[in-house]
Amino acid sequence: NNSSFITNNMGKISSDKIDVSSHSQISQRVKMSAPYFYYKDCSQEREEDLMTPLVKPLHSPSFVMKLHAVLMRDDLKSIISWLPHGRSWKIIHEREFEIRTLPIYFNLKKISSFHEQAAEWGFQRFKTGPDQGTFYHERFLRGLPHLCKKMKNASLSRSMVYVEHIEEFVEPNFWQISLEHPVPEKLDPQDVQSIELKKINECILDKGHRAKVPA
Repeated sequence: NNSSFITNNMGKISSDKIDVSSHSQISQRVKMSAPYFYYKDCSQEREEDLMTPLVKPLHSPSFVMKLHAVLMRDDLKSIISWLPHGRSWKIIHEREFEIRTLPIYFNLKKISSFHEQAAEWGFQRFKTGPDQGTFYHERFLRGLPHLCKKMKNASLSRSMVYVEHIEEFVEPNFWQISLEHPVPEKLDPQDVQSIELKKINECILDKGHRAKVPA
């Protein structure tokens, strides 16, 4: 590998260019300046296909669509919620989440199993800073569920996520990024995708985690 190395402002060795494998393809990502670093902002991407729904009729919602639906429920905000900038989310009360959400939406019993599924979908967890412990994915943003259409489950792909030749992976600063590119506070209740997410909630609460979206 011909990746070059530089010394960052914390005196640690880091890579100026890294090879990152997404769940669908291996791409080469160049380190950008603060506050992005290796994070790609997808908030400005427009919906490419307005005719394609979040979930195909007569299909079960994916993990990420279920998670979007959970996060839009006001009655669960004391258990799981977006951070104010809308680029990461956190589980506030793990035990309540295990009781009230995991079995119904994800057919799971333990929070550790949920974390494993989140990792398979490419979610990363902040290790430091003001967002420590919260989860994020470049294509999982509040008010922009259409971005999830391009998310892939690594267990269904031939590739996994690898970050090579980095001694210190620099985490993005979402608070600064959101000053430049804020995401929506929430979806308009009359928005088509808002209605779709509400339908997901209704179906799962009525028929359980295997529920399929009606035609």
